[in-house]
Amino acid sequence: MGQNDLMSNAEDVADQFLRVTKQYLPHVARLCLISTFLEDGIRMWFQWNEQRDYIEATWSCGYFLAACFVLLNLLGQLGGCVLILSRNFVQYACFALFGILSLQTIAYSILWDLKFLMRSEQHAPANDRGSSFKSCELRPWDLEVPSVMASLLQTTTRGS
Repeated sequence: MGQNDLMSNAEDVADQFLRVTKQYLPHVARLCLISTFLEDGIRMWFQWNEQRDYIEATWSCGYFLAACFVLLNLLGQLGGCVLILSRNFVQYACFALFGILSLQTIAYSILWDLKFLMRSEQHAPANDRGSSFKSCELRPWDLEVPSVMASLLQTTTRGS
């Protein structure tokens, strides 16, 4: 009887919690799904000069084109995040984020760096964790987000 009472109480608490938080869960889920893009866009804002200089040096494209590329990345990521959180044009926003990710993959030469693509965060050296953007690379989990995000956001959009 003690175990049944405990389970019943736990179910009641969980049910009460879900009733109170049900309206916020879709927003929290969307925030979790776009958090990588949001963080990357904010970091790009604060590391504007480093990003622009890296693109300018890597592609020898000049100051203006490098600044335009970084601005496109910044606005594409933050704009896509805002659209997804506001539940406006979600499919277009997912497509934009996927496009920005594809553009970054080419611009930062990630596609041809097999060692980078195959590495795991667990096996990365301790001093490399969290500093991948400083060396102008995407983190490994950035490459997986758009397909998962698009499918999850589609299902949450249909339900709401």
